[in-house]
Amino acid sequence: MSLWGVGQWVDDTGARVAWEVGSDEMNRAIGCAPATFTTLGVGRGDRVLFCSMLSEAAQFWPLIIGAMLTGVQLSCADATAAEAPRVRMFTRQLGYRAVLGITEELVDGLADLGADLAEVFDGVDVVGARPGAYERLVDPAVPTPYSGDF
Repeated sequence: MSLWGVGQWVDDTGARVAWEVGSDEMNRAIGCAPATFTTLGVGRGDRVLFCSMLSEAAQFWPLIIGAMLTGVQLSCADATAAEAPRVRMFTRQLGYRAVLGITEELVDGLADLGADLAEVFDGVDVVGARPGAYERLVDPAVPTPYSGDF
């Protein structure tokens, strides 16, 4: 196997397990990515903002390549509180069909800015949020400036 990178996952016992990612697996994931965008209703000319970290390249790179193969226009931001101003600026100035990879840290950063989350993601058809972020985006009882539905 041609080793592309090493990731990790957490098993049922809570132990971190190494996940070796080879070129064959990356190529399979890249091959599936256009269908993923079709399923999400994202196509040629649509914009997608990917929020991820370099350490997550094995998970996001196939989607990024798939976006390019599909003709999707893409932007990237780190999935951190420090990138919240940039994410907010992107969603205000560009019309995104999807924002993928939103983390709790990114939501923290938006909250620190006093951002209304409903306003930040207004007009975004597909909002892909991770555990911790998802709950804060959909539950108005969770303490954030958010007050709408996704």
